[in-house]
Amino acid sequence: MSNFIFKKPRDLGGILSDTFLYIRQNYISLGKPILYFVVPFYVVQAFILQEYSSGLFDSISEIGTTSASLNSLFGWEYFLNLILSMVAVSALSVITLKHFKLTSSGKENDLEHITSGIFPLIVWMGLLFIVIYLSITIGFFLFIIPGIYIAIKLSFTPAIFILEKKDIFDSMKRSWEISKGFWWITFALLIVIYFMVYFASLAVGLPIGFIYAFAFDGGLVESSSGVFSTIISILTALGSVITTGFYAAMHIAFALHFYNIDERKEGGNLRSRIEGLSD
Repeated sequence: MSNFIFKKPRDLGGILSDTFLYIRQNYISLGKPILYFVVPFYVVQAFILQEYSSGLFDSISEIGTTSASLNSLFGWEYFLNLILSMVAVSALSVITLKHFKLTSSGKENDLEHITSGIFPLIVWMGLLFIVIYLSITIGFFLFIIPGIYIAIKLSFTPAIFILEKKDIFDSMKRSWEISKGFWWITFALLIVIYFMVYFASLAVGLPIGFIYAFAFDGGLVESSSGVFSTIISILTALGSVITTGFYAAMHIAFALHFYNIDERKEGGNLRSRIEGLSD
């Protein structure tokens, strides 16, 4: 990573190309903690989701006829799936951004250093996401556009929370301030990465969906052997792992963009002050 410059001005293309350059250079040291601390959540989630979806069609058809159908639709599998999803997203965010912080600081980015003190950070990151989601939801209730505006203004919050070790609300305030004057490029970056994640999910999810639809029509889903359900669960978990890589790329891209804006705003001002002192 000696040839990788973290803190420098970048345009949108530079942010995206350097994001995947970073991943290519660090895929082993970044992939190992993700494999140990994130992927297991997605694997368990895939099996729970398969168990939940196997009776979903029956539950939907029975809503309005029995009170038990609604309970089965929003049963323990549904809520456990939500919890596992939140934990997985929080763990992925912390691991990716902590790896980025260690690497950009020239420190060891091995498994021991990345996972040191990671569990409290995962809890706080989960709370941070809840606060952000609530803020964005309130904005969407105000005719959608305010929600989009708030989402972009707060998009640097997870990166600031890890890179600058600020608390939740200070991280939100810092994100709001630093995005001033860079709203549109941040919006463009979010849209590009969103479509990358979307098409990656589509490429993985569509084949699994077609397989499941044909199997359901042929009665394989209801087979007592459970072999087909296990295969679908494994494929779903594999798809989640592939999509995880793109979510990690999103965090790296926004961390690089944060450094980009910080360099343009505060780095440039600092250089000006140093040059002024030397005159």
